[in-house]
Amino acid sequence: MKKYVICLMAVAIGIAASAFTVQKETKAKTGGVYKWFDFNGNLLTMGDPYYYSLDPDNWPDCLTMLGLVYCEIKCLPDEYDDAIPDLSTICAIRYRPLL
Repeated sequence: MKKYVICLMAVAIGIAASAFTVQKETKAKTGGVYKWFDFNGNLLTMGDPYYYSLDPDNWPDCLTMLGLVYCEIKCLPDEYDDAIPDLSTICAIRYRPLL
């Protein structure tokens, strides 16, 4: 009988302890649809997601693979706003041609 009481108390303590644990909110970076975003800024604003706009045809327009300034990036949309990119999920980059 003591074994059952001890097991029940251990289960109750485990459930009570798990009720007070804090779980971090994590972003699901897999399973989303990658989209092309056009870059509308300069070298200093490449890290700001608000300088990107969703590519209407979702197809890369720039062909240059080398350069300094982005032309387009392929990544997941932001978790809260589909019109801006999540820059931590970039999987492809096209650069502006050097002139």
